[in-house]
Amino acid sequence: MSAFDLEEERLKAEIQRRNARLVLIQLPEGLKLHAPHLASIVQEAGATAIISADPCYGACDLALQEAQNLGVDLLIHYGHSEPPSWEGPGFPVVFIEARSRVSVTEAVEASLPLLEGYSVVGLITTVQHVHKLDEVRSLLLRAGRAVMIGDAGRMKYAGQVTGCDYSNAKAIAGDVDAFLFVGGGRFHAVSYTHLTLPTTERV
Repeated sequence: MSAFDLEEERLKAEIQRRNARLVLIQLPEGLKLHAPHLASIVQEAGATAIISADPCYGACDLALQEAQNLGVDLLIHYGHSEPPSWEGPGFPVVFIEARSRVSVTEAVEASLPLLEGYSVVGLITTVQHVHKLDEVRSLLLRAGRAVMIGDAGRMKYAGQVTGCDYSNAKAIAGDVDAFLFVGGGRFHAVSYTHLTLPTTERV
């Protein structure tokens, strides 16, 4: 089983509901290894799959020109959430967030020694782990920390950050002593490291 929920049944349902015959699948680098499996799901649904090989850096980096040039019936964009102000390009685009199935408990518990001395912790994450924030908040509260999750209204979910939008972190930067980023890799975590936070650490 994949570490991510690829929503295979939803993928098939979207194709069949729209009677799509040519489907372009766009994935960020970390999910590209699932491309052959997703292509087989598209074929099971009665359509032809095309996998975009170009790099993908977020929901703001949709393969719209590629989709238009290929004349696809449907663009499936994996790994990012639909922007709140999304209006669509004039042809169907489906966002599948690919939520993580991995437990974060062990990682959060391992972070506690790094948070010694910080009373108020700000939580931020990517869309893959946004459904884990309540669990993380509970773990931190039990460890004696106060917790804040910012919501600036620019992202789909409170606490969510992307590589180019850290507004949810900035919204609470003046009220926290440290940030805990829940997620894989460094790309999203470093997006907020240039904030002017004289007394704030990034864990």
